[in-house]
Amino acid sequence: MKSLRMLLGATLLVALSASWGCESTDPAPDEAQPKQAEPAPEGGGSYAGVWKRPDSGAVFQVKDAGGVVRGKLQPGTWLWVEEGYEPEELFESFEFELERSGEGLKGSATFRFPDSDRSYTSAWKVRLEGGELKAKVEELELTDSGEVASRAEVERVFGFEPEIPPAPPTVVRGASDGAFQGDLSALVRAPGRISLGEGVEVGYRIEVETEAAGHARRHFLAVVGESGDRWRLETNEGLEAYGAGGSILGLVVTKEGVVESAVLGKAGEAGVAVQLLAAGESPPPREEEVEVEVRAGTYPATLSTLEVGGQAYKSWIGREGRVEGVLLKFEGPGGSSKELEAEPELESAELGETLELRSCTYTNGDALSYSSDAVVQALAGGLVRYEAAGVRRALTRVGSKAEPQLRWE
Repeated sequence: MKSLRMLLGATLLVALSASWGCESTDPAPDEAQPKQAEPAPEGGGSYAGVWKRPDSGAVFQVKDAGGVVRGKLQPGTWLWVEEGYEPEELFESFEFELERSGEGLKGSATFRFPDSDRSYTSAWKVRLEGGELKAKVEELELTDSGEVASRAEVERVFGFEPEIPPAPPTVVRGASDGAFQGDLSALVRAPGRISLGEGVEVGYRIEVETEAAGHARRHFLAVVGESGDRWRLETNEGLEAYGAGGSILGLVVTKEGVVESAVLGKAGEAGVAVQLLAAGESPPPREEEVEVEVRAGTYPATLSTLEVGGQAYKSWIGREGRVEGVLLKFEGPGGSSKELEAEPELESAELGETLELRSCTYTNGDALSYSSDAVVQALAGGLVRYEAAGVRRALTRVGSKAEPQLRWE
């Protein structure tokens, strides 16, 4: 069910935005100097290879230089996934440096958000146990402005694949202008799947602004052509994370949303082929018609239950009247939940054309605005605005006359 998957993506996003595992730091002069690697202790073994987080999909390429173990996040493996939008890189960069300590490793991780020059760090402790890496990492909750609100030590598990071939060539950020140097087409990865609703038509276009941890990014998504049972889409979402600002991705997408091929180029160019991320599959949710009581009242609803990784996500979606298609209640792992606080308020927004909105508030402070506009339904799952836990995502323009910018023929 489209609405459930959209809300599931949003819920995962809230969890990520509320626990970045970080603290802003400006290293002292002596801390900024590279550390000397010490010889590995006898029988200590190597931590080099690939570390994988099964919960987030993050992949780290890791080198073991004696006493110091360094890892870097592989681009395209830790994504912000939200139904109705293309996946985005969560981090501009994410690296860790750990030293041998007792029977394991101890040190810190450092990372930045896209379009930000502010760095954050968190303390890490890691040990190898039964072929897996058990980690205790410090996670911090951030305010809307990016300040640290609280911290907690949590446990994370990494799969460990020792001594595999290195990742694709690293692209280095230039020292003078901050731009990436190298072959961008070898670095950029296009999404393997695009979430499209019903009623997609050539010419549909949306522009989106996303704010998280005090930083804003903008992108567009447009349907610029149709060839048989394939759509031609153009977007620039996520390209800033690769240093490819000003470039455009051209995607050939099946009517089911699977991306078959992609090119990267600038307006007027045919573009160069780029690789795709794995499309991935989501199991279909179980659905039943029920009646649900929430703070706002009692309503007929569709209860959808989705099982992901052994955990259940339940959403109750309104079936009629002002709440048709609106999330009424959500329950997720770890006791996370929310329900509609009051009847949706009716308002309008000027986004290139006038949209009628149903704006909703929830018991946990979240705020969502829905529209029945055909373009919004097709390209954004019906959501015009989404605000939760310091994250705000909103459409800034909606249109139906998009023209191709790349040279397709």
